[in-house]
Amino acid sequence: MISIRPGAVQYEKIGKPVPVEYRDQAEFRRRCAAVPAHPWPGQINLRGLRPLVRAEIQWGLFVHARRARPSRWDLGWIRSLVTTCRSLEVNSLVDFEFGTGRSAGAIAKDIPHELRMVYFTPQEAKDAGFLETEHFGVLFPHRMSHVDLTGIPQRWLRDLTWDYLADLLRSPRCPRSAGPVDGLRRAAIELGAFLEVEVPGGGHDPAVLREEHAQRFVADQRHREREGLSSLAVKRPDGTASIVTTVTRSVVFNAVRKLMRDALDSGAAERRCLKREFIIVFPAAGATGRTARRPFPDGRPGPGGRGESGRARRHM
Repeated sequence: MISIRPGAVQYEKIGKPVPVEYRDQAEFRRRCAAVPAHPWPGQINLRGLRPLVRAEIQWGLFVHARRARPSRWDLGWIRSLVTTCRSLEVNSLVDFEFGTGRSAGAIAKDIPHELRMVYFTPQEAKDAGFLETEHFGVLFPHRMSHVDLTGIPQRWLRDLTWDYLADLLRSPRCPRSAGPVDGLRRAAIELGAFLEVEVPGGGHDPAVLREEHAQRFVADQRHREREGLSSLAVKRPDGTASIVTTVTRSVVFNAVRKLMRDALDSGAAERRCLKREFIIVFPAAGATGRTARRPFPDGRPGPGGRGESGRARRHM
């Protein structure tokens, strides 16, 4: 039995806890933990959450509020997330799959992205197969800090890519957009997927790579471009296979060439027993076949050009 002393409203008005009497403390605590928190306008009640998940949600809200262009987080969505964590007695948002609504689930996925900066050092991130650009003080416009490199099967190639990106982000030539980072990531994934299929041992030992393996990769990319075939590993946002085009093939060729030449110049190739004959085969992309846009949709030259109008003007 639970009873509240008369005059409880007066206690609340002066900000003091209301005296509560009960006969069974365990039952009272169980009931308090099970009863949903009463919503108050403009407030989020985090009472009853496990300490770690409470701190994670607080940190996520703090970081989200600091963003220049934060995504939409309605108060009801946050409350739904808190209620789920409380009812399921969640310890941490990390590695927990939520079955809540789409909005609350999206928040539950966004917060762990911010927590990686807290939970992982740069070296730990490298070992786990990802890179956080904010570890290097860089955050590209309209992009998260997280760069996933787990799609690169070979550890030596993944580490080589991570080191190259880290040096790029630290250097004065750090790009203004995420394009070069995305291009290098795509190139490493394409090369890694090819080596895993075509090289004995899956290409996990760089010492076995030879000139012929690089030549076959180059030929495979050109064949896929010519026939409009799909990539071995790269996926579109909807999960379907990405098609190899002239542009993507050019991006891959240039990025792989930069990555391998940098490994040769920095000594990383020698430390990994990566042969020079394998490195120097990768070509530059060359011309992409693009031409300047015509001034008119039907291909007619504009005034002053070499068409009829241009000749007429010269004879006037």
